[in-house]
Amino acid sequence: MSKPDDVYAGVRAVRDLCDPVSLAEFGWALFRWWKLCGAPAKENWAFTQLGLVGDGETVRRLTPVIRAWPG
Repeated sequence: MSKPDDVYAGVRAVRDLCDPVSLAEFGWALFRWWKLCGAPAKENWAFTQLGLVGDGETVRRLTPVIRAWPG
């Protein structure tokens, strides 16, 4: 529903209503599931949602993952 340049309006409501740490953990769990499923490019929302619900810990976790990805 959201795109990096066009965020769905409901995202703000979710962020306002949810505990930020729990929401970031949920987002990380979605990302891990996406990776376990082979990280299909057509389902890259599981990656981009990290920018909407993630926190500093998400960044720390994601940094080595990105560095390990091929060029």
